[in-house]
Amino acid sequence: ARTRVLLLLLGIRDLGGGGGVERFWADVFSGFPQNDLDFELFFMMDKSTRGALKRIERLNPAGNIIPIVNYKGGPQVLKNFLDVVSFLWQLATRRISILQCVFYGPHYYKRLRYLSFVPCALRPKIVLTEVTSMTPYCVIDEKVERQYGLKNRFRDIYDLVKVDAILTWYQFTSEVFIDHKVVKRNPFIH
Repeated sequence: ARTRVLLLLLGIRDLGGGGGVERFWADVFSGFPQNDLDFELFFMMDKSTRGALKRIERLNPAGNIIPIVNYKGGPQVLKNFLDVVSFLWQLATRRISILQCVFYGPHYYKRLRYLSFVPCALRPKIVLTEVTSMTPYCVIDEKVERQYGLKNRFRDIYDLVKVDAILTWYQFTSEVFIDHKVVKRNPFIH
């Protein structure tokens, strides 16, 4: 059986003037011939993200796209519960082995946090993409952190979610994350 990899991207509204990491992963998804790989690739996204990628012509509609629902109406606790249950159900029914978080933001936390409670044998490996070049400077310099707030932005995911790996575009980020043990579980960083 082929390994099943899920790319997760949420909350994107406009990619007209930027969005390098979003474009990169959309190109990865659209550019690989599904039948020739040792893995099966899925892309989970919400409606706004799908629209943003379509507007810049970076989405192959023939691929394994999984729409994610953000429930509306009712108490916030109920909406969060339904969002999480729907997300976990999608991962389980598709037997996802690796969850590649394309570009992490705090709005991902409510879904990813609950994966930490799933037994390791059933939980997909969680891989984060870290592409913010200022993050390592926020780790080593409180003055920079006060200006950008990136260390605090990622603290919940790095301390409370069982992250298995981090993919970064910058060697310096990798070095700082390893030297300062930024992520609690000490994941593989490349």
